[in-house]
Amino acid sequence: MYIDPSYSDDPPKITAAGYPLWSCQKTQKTQTKLKTQKTQKIMKNQAKFSGMAVVTAVELSHKAADKNGLLPVMLISVAGTIPNRNVLSGTVADSAGIEVGKTYLVQCTEVEADPTYGRRFNWLKLGEPTLMEVAQAPKTIGKAGIFDVSEVEETEDADNKQVDAKADKTTKAK
Repeated sequence: MYIDPSYSDDPPKITAAGYPLWSCQKTQKTQTKLKTQKTQKIMKNQAKFSGMAVVTAVELSHKAADKNGLLPVMLISVAGTIPNRNVLSGTVADSAGIEVGKTYLVQCTEVEADPTYGRRFNWLKLGEPTLMEVAQAPKTIGKAGIFDVSEVEETEDADNKQVDAKADKTTKAK
């Protein structure tokens, strides 16, 4: 087994698989770095989402409560397009003033992506529409829809075309 002396004068600890410990750590750091760079490249070439929607707040009673004892809240689109990252922790929903069982006009804005969790979104409650406004909302802001945040859209620039994330995953699986 070859051990690179440039790392240290002391021989590295050997793992159960027979590899030097520093080699495993370096590989893990490299993989994390590559994943971060790939996420940043995708986010740089992709337009940030921003849109309005009419949503209804529904409590997810089958999920675990957060550290403050509040259950998560799912926002279901009645009109307008929202990302599939539409579940808020109970504490976040409470601090935003979102109550279960009510319908709200919200603004959803994409913020800086996280290397670990991917695309992130902020939800701003704009108000509670009347029943008539809810009925007219699909004509005004569009039909209800949800888009998948894991899919990568193609950019206009021919040099920076991105492949659909699903196709990318399929290629890796082969």
